[in-house]
Amino acid sequence: MALAMVSLAQAQPLFTYGSKQVSKNEFKRAYLKNNDTSTSNKAADIRNYLELYTRFKLKVQAAYDLKLDTLLKQQEEVMNFRQQIEEPFLRDNAMMKKLVDEAEERGMKDIRLSHIFIPFKKEFVVNPYGLTPATDKDSAEAKNRIYEAYEKLKKGDDFGSVATAYSLDPSVQKNKGDLGFVTVFSLPYSLETIGYTLPLNGYSEPFRSDAGWHILKKTAERPAAGKVLARQILIGVDRNGSAEDKQKASAMADSIYKAIVAGASFEDMAKTFSYDISASQGGELPLIGVGDYEEAFEKAVFGLQKNGDITPPFETSMGYHIVKREGRLNYSNSSQTPEYTWKYMVEKDKRGLLPVKSFQKQCVAKTGMKKKPVDEKELFRYTDSFVVNNKKTYSAAIKENTVLIEFPTEKVTVNQWLEYVTVKSPERSIVAYKKFYNDFFLDMSMAYYRRNLEKYDPEFKAQFNEFMEGNMLFEVMERKVWNRSSSDTAALKKQYQANKAKYTWASSADAIFMNAPDEAVAGQARKTLVADPLNWRKIVETTDGKVMADSGRVEWTQIPGNTDLLKDGYTTPLAVNKEDNSVSFYHIVKLYPQASQKSFEDAKGQLINDYQAELEEKWIAELKKKYPVKVNASVLDQVIKELTR
Repeated sequence: MALAMVSLAQAQPLFTYGSKQVSKNEFKRAYLKNNDTSTSNKAADIRNYLELYTRFKLKVQAAYDLKLDTLLKQQEEVMNFRQQIEEPFLRDNAMMKKLVDEAEERGMKDIRLSHIFIPFKKEFVVNPYGLTPATDKDSAEAKNRIYEAYEKLKKGDDFGSVATAYSLDPSVQKNKGDLGFVTVFSLPYSLETIGYTLPLNGYSEPFRSDAGWHILKKTAERPAAGKVLARQILIGVDRNGSAEDKQKASAMADSIYKAIVAGASFEDMAKTFSYDISASQGGELPLIGVGDYEEAFEKAVFGLQKNGDITPPFETSMGYHIVKREGRLNYSNSSQTPEYTWKYMVEKDKRGLLPVKSFQKQCVAKTGMKKKPVDEKELFRYTDSFVVNNKKTYSAAIKENTVLIEFPTEKVTVNQWLEYVTVKSPERSIVAYKKFYNDFFLDMSMAYYRRNLEKYDPEFKAQFNEFMEGNMLFEVMERKVWNRSSSDTAALKKQYQANKAKYTWASSADAIFMNAPDEAVAGQARKTLVADPLNWRKIVETTDGKVMADSGRVEWTQIPGNTDLLKDGYTTPLAVNKEDNSVSFYHIVKLYPQASQKSFEDAKGQLINDYQAELEEKWIAELKKKYPVKVNASVLDQVIKELTR
């Protein structure tokens, strides 16, 4: 009996307004999102928020009554928001978490790998993107050769010697297959996984990729070096240049380095002398990670111990480099910058597609998709006729409206299949159609799930409704309250005359207010203002927007510092804003120590606010008559208990 009572309470709404109802869970979600639960989980706070939330729902209902949800602007904004938030709800988040955790674990160390690579086609090493697809014969030949190399390793032959003899990697003659240190995201995911799971000094069995066959060996590991933010000056040297050219480049690099050590600006020297594309940016490079550059460059860069350190000139195959360290970074899941989190890196990498593909397969069951029986041979013949000849050849079995897929509320016909094939542009063969037909079912189930996301995912529905209702609230408030209160001058003047005593100045002053990003800029602006207060606008014009300024009448309570010091011509000390470390000050033009009446124009801001409140209260009273609000006291008590635990 007690269990039944609990279940009944769970099912009952917290409150109703007219025929509409709001569940306990909807209210709790809104309360927890919009209140500081560490300080405001009191019964009185919850009851106050309930009043605010009922008013919110009444206003949204008024927006629906006005059909504001049908406005083109509203629909476009809602659709744009939907597209922005859909993606996290269309992937296997358990798999995504696993990939993020895996990346974080691997990111704790760098590994050194050696590699034997046999491509399907020998010309792959010089032209990896311009090849025709590999044939079965190509694959068999590459497989035979990689297994020959593997047998050599099993017999104990040196990995470097086997790599030199068998690998077709262009660099193998120089490095004997040694790739140097790599880290997470340096290699394709499949190669990275094999590399990180190998024991130290262990090598893999031959494995296949899209390009060919591989064997990897792990030769060393170390704590992760992270990434370095740096600037460089490059004095390029032609690889076919003479010894004299090389000597001149070396001498030039030495001269630049000495100038920098003597105090020359690294950025200016980079802009003037560097051969690198980064010269125009003062030599600033993208973040440098392990495996991004050749080993000599990485060794020099990662050898810099602290920010501001500069390398003496060093040589690589590109020429002579001078590098300045600007910062050091390690990715984390707690970074304040999203781009520096493991999650961002996984999403950016190709492995980020794996959770999407996994979820796509799950959508078949989630949507209840039913594949209708059809003569596939006849369907593909019909398809071929359409694709090749742009002609639909009808048959008894296949027509445009023949149903291929059934969902709970939709049917997918042959016509949609033809549209799909046209977009995908497969090869004109039954084999290709068969593959695309399998993809078709997955894509259609995913598309159906996407269109009906709010039916399948309560969290998505809550976010989507919250945005839509917020948008409608803004529109209806503009129409019912804000526009009326700011444009009805006659009503404002009437309110001013009837309540003049309410609109007065306390002790106040005409003042100039200035704000700057730091004390140095603010101090110089203050000095200039004190010397020539009449030209205060020039300070803004001559500081490239660093100093912001305004003038007007303010009450003494707004002016920081000791009000006893205020007088005409007084400039307050610099005051630091703790929130953003900006610095501000006031210059007093004229002091008004006594309270005084505000003019209509001075009081207009307050008048509009007061009139808005009056209009809103009248409107809410009308809405409550139209949609009576009834709160379920027992459910409210339950909510209060749950939120005040």
